Amino acid sequence: MRLRIRCILKWQKKYLMKSENIDILEWNIFRDIEVKTGITTRRGGFSNPPFDSLNLAKHTGDNIEYVDKNREILCNKIGSEKSSYTSGIQVHGDNIHLVDSSNKGLNNFECDALITRDKNILLNIFVADCVPIVVYDKAKSIGAVCHCGWKGSKKKLLKKVIYFLIDNYNSYRSDILIGIGPSIGPCCYNVSKDLFESFKTKKMEGFVKKNSYYLDLKLINKNQALSVGIPDDNIEIMDYCTSCNNNLFYSFRKEGESSGRFSCFLEITS
Repeated sequence: MRLRIRCILKWQKKYLMKSENIDILEWNIFRDIEVKTGITTRRGGFSNPPFDSLNLAKHTGDNIEYVDKNREILCNKIGSEKSSYTSGIQVHGDNIHLVDSSNKGLNNFECDALITRDKNILLNIFVADCVPIVVYDKAKSIGAVCHCGWKGSKKKLLKKVIYFLIDNYNSYRSDILIGIGPSIGPCCYNVSKDLFESFKTKKMEGFVKKNSYYLDLKLINKNQALSVGIPDDNIEIMDYCTSCNNNLFYSFRKEGESSGRFSCFLEITS
């Protein structure tokens, strides 16, 4: 009996330590605004290899019980209610789903962007090389999280989210802030010639090296935002390559089907 008690206490201590010490990356542009937003890493959770350890997505083949515990860790860390945890099923498209108090807490929206204007809804999208993006209107308190892989980037999902705010809520471009998170970088994102040429890349959005083709998805999305009038000072990019920093982030390109997913999240608090 004593051994069993010691094991339980050790597990509880581990849980508390992890919940206090998981890494949350934050953009500077959102620090003085009443919104919770950031990027998780793969560290500090319950999932076993190859999903070790803070895998937050349930479609990866990971133990669902561990994923639920990992989501609880995130909620505890940022002070959010577990019932507010809301996410989509990413389909690599340009679907946008509006979330409000009537459908918060659901996790089955088939879309690559979630938008809300309601408080206390924790929006999440999951990534492992694709570009995670937060869009926030600081004047009207409307926020979105976006999942932009090459398909979403090619379909200009970020542009569509920006225009959704402008067309539906009369957002001003000068009030829209955009945080672009860690994704696979041009250093590692080797693509086919056909895909490369289909993007009709501008300067620095891609390059050719020794007959190999590379894309910079983060810059492609930034340029999409600039092209519709978002001020450059309103856009911040986290300069991490998920493939180069596989110890910090999940990378589908490096790990394949066994890759977990980290989260890009947003919650409006006032």
